[in-house]
Amino acid sequence: MSESMFSGIHIERDDFVDALHDALAGFRHLRFLLKWTPGHPLLLTGLEMRPSGATAWTRVIEHPVSDNDGDIPVTLGDFPVGQVIEIRFGVFAMDSVPKAIALILENAPPKVTKLSPRTEPFKALSHGESWRDSKAYKVGGEV
Repeated sequence: MSESMFSGIHIERDDFVDALHDALAGFRHLRFLLKWTPGHPLLLTGLEMRPSGATAWTRVIEHPVSDNDGDIPVTLGDFPVGQVIEIRFGVFAMDSVPKAIALILENAPPKVTKLSPRTEPFKALSHGESWRDSKAYKVGGEV
């Protein structure tokens, strides 16, 4: 049997877990969460993001997502602490929606940040109304 190029390498499980933890320590996992009054159909028509300094937007969803259960969570990815990301989204109300809110969730430490609406506690939408907004978000803190 031929010798593998990895045959001389031995990594303890704890060393691997520690190395992985150290590599990810400066990063946060982000999710976008659209929440609204359950029982009212809502359509997330678009979600895009771009890091500060970039000119091109990255589509986070390729197709509209609809639901009526009161939430649509979307993973944005892992980002370094301190990174500023601009996030924009679009929503279409297929029925009147008494209360809706867009949030950003961070994993460690757990943190929930309101993305939109900016001035009111919630957004009320009429049947057929569109809601679009964008905001810069600093990973590990707000902008």
